[in-house]
Amino acid sequence: FSRHHHLFEALRREEVPIGKGFLGGMATTRQAELVPDAAADPRFVEYPDFANFGSIMAIPLLREGMRVVCAATNRLRPGSPFSEAQFERLRLLSGQVQMVQNLVKVYSEISKRERIDQELEFARHLQQSLLPQAFPAWDQFSVNAHTRSAKEVNGDFYDFVEIDEDRLLVIIGDACGKGIPACMLTAMTRSYARCLAAGSFTTLGEFLRQINDKLFRDTDADRFITLGCCLLDKRNSLLEFGRAGHTDLVSYVHDHIRTFSPAGSALGILPDEFANFDTICLAIEPGTSVIMYSDGLTEALNKEQEEFGITRLSEVFKDSCELGGSPQAVIDRVMEAVINYEVEQNDDQTIVLIRHTGKA
Repeated sequence: FSRHHHLFEALRREEVPIGKGFLGGMATTRQAELVPDAAADPRFVEYPDFANFGSIMAIPLLREGMRVVCAATNRLRPGSPFSEAQFERLRLLSGQVQMVQNLVKVYSEISKRERIDQELEFARHLQQSLLPQAFPAWDQFSVNAHTRSAKEVNGDFYDFVEIDEDRLLVIIGDACGKGIPACMLTAMTRSYARCLAAGSFTTLGEFLRQINDKLFRDTDADRFITLGCCLLDKRNSLLEFGRAGHTDLVSYVHDHIRTFSPAGSALGILPDEFANFDTICLAIEPGTSVIMYSDGLTEALNKEQEEFGITRLSEVFKDSCELGGSPQAVIDRVMEAVINYEVEQNDDQTIVLIRHTGKA
């Protein structure tokens, strides 16, 4: 025990039975004690060399368990027992030790939180840089989007990828969970989607199948993402829609609302041989508007714990289209209705609107 760390390690490993002996009894009573003559106190008999003990002071520090500050005199070295004044000074110093411990813990937590905040801020900026900086004007089609995070980073994303001079792929995704893990999954999916769309894109169904295969091999079993995809063909004014476990496509045309729900499981859950994705192709007339959205909109809860729901979303979308205005104005009205309905935001919320502007 010539070095302090050896002594501390020995003390750390020693077990003190609760209620037994001087320290075990203090663990029960949690009261400070001044013992004038420890050698005459039966609670110290179990300790080696107890006959050499003189006066002892002990102050418990109660914070996340208990530590004890002790001071002792040696009977073999003549001297007076500890006085009440010395006992009070030790009690005061022990309180200051406790205060310093609390301050160290607080500053440690603040420093840790600052590092976490810096990392989250970096992730947020990185994620924002991955989102399209401008909305494409695809001849007679216009595409607009809006996303609103529930946490510092977003588990939703949207993207626009030009396949060729006539086709544009519009994507919306919603990763399971929230925060950093969901953000990382959306970044992976976006990278896969862009590589496949710009390289070996054949059909929308095959596109979803290939992304599923990559995510199934490269992610954990409890990680998955839903995806909605619209393939715009400006030459023939067609829209092909496919989804992988995502929400419905909602269209507004001639004052009527229609929803489309082709089959398809979420990406990353099933192996390639069991994954299948249906698509549906629509002729888009001038004045038609369609939306893809994440379930953060339809699952928004009011104070009665009732969901906003697809019916209410469709009605708000229809009313917004009938009021007219720009595509962004329609999105703003829909988002405002959701925000006014919910008590607090519990999930990421994203909406993508595609409109046939009527231009040739």
